Amino acid sequence: MLHAAHRALALILGLFILSHFAAHLLALGGPEAHEAALKILQQVYRNRFVEPLLALAFLVQIIIGARFVMRRWREPQKTFWAWAQILSGGYIAFFVLMHFSSALMARHAFGIDTNFYWPGGTLVTAPLKYVFAPYYFLAALAFYTHIGAALHFNLQGAAAIWAPRILAGAGVAYGVTVVLIFSGALFPFTLPPEYADYFAGYLPD
Repeated sequence: MLHAAHRALALILGLFILSHFAAHLLALGGPEAHEAALKILQQVYRNRFVEPLLALAFLVQIIIGARFVMRRWREPQKTFWAWAQILSGGYIAFFVLMHFSSALMARHAFGIDTNFYWPGGTLVTAPLKYVFAPYYFLAALAFYTHIGAALHFNLQGAAAIWAPRILAGAGVAYGVTVVLIFSGALFPFTLPPEYADYFAGYLPD
């Protein structure tokens, strides 16, 4: 039953995450293109009914995933993809808890919209960018690697070998691309004053 619940939640939450990944790629067209894509998504999930259910779904998925990690951890001999599944699942749980809580705090405690300039500010502000560049890159890599590990254990033959490798490679490519977009490496941007002030509060005096 736990496996069925984990897979069902993975499908729902995976679609939510992939929709966000697509919106972040549209940021190649600039902050306005990213904002337009986010507005469409937020009409679906950012309301008092769906958003709490989404948070609950992530929490339940993390709890179920933790049980599977402990089971995998007790295996006497773990393969490369077993370790990949454990480490990627752990990082996804860490990222979701940090990202979700930070987004809620930014919106409700500081009145900061989590648009292009919210992740962008972390990647153009030193020393924050030295922490957040690997933070975002590893999140993308972990997501694709976790799916790849699941395919490795559920597919047969050559597909079990190549599918996870292709997905891990996609995670690297996507992670690098997103970091380049939001760090201003592909096109320059200036933080609006309210975002500059917000991130200045995280810097040492």
